[in-house]
Amino acid sequence: MVDFFGAPPFAVTTASYETETRVVVRGEVDVASANTLRRALTAAEEAEGENPIVLDLTGVTFMDSSGLRALIEHVLISSADGDRLRICPSPEVAELLRVAGLTERLATISLEELPDNQLASET
Repeated sequence: MVDFFGAPPFAVTTASYETETRVVVRGEVDVASANTLRRALTAAEEAEGENPIVLDLTGVTFMDSSGLRALIEHVLISSADGDRLRICPSPEVAELLRVAGLTERLATISLEELPDNQLASET
């Protein structure tokens, strides 16, 4: 399904694996959806103890300053807790991070670098 303008609908899902938690985001992250992203990241941080949190943004087609702010806020919170957040950006998000000068400060990875884990639970 796509919206009136042809963009995929926004969605966030969280999956807990044996060695990590993945927060998977699809669609556009903007002023209307940034708080949902923020809540999902906070819930993953609080629920999963010491496991790394992988933020899969490969399905994000657009991110505005609201989404970038939610991401930066969580990185600041996460870094106080041992820097557990790893980001898998889409090309659009990677370019935004580059333009904002954040590429060197954020731990970015590709999904190919992650092990193929068995899904433990999904929220």
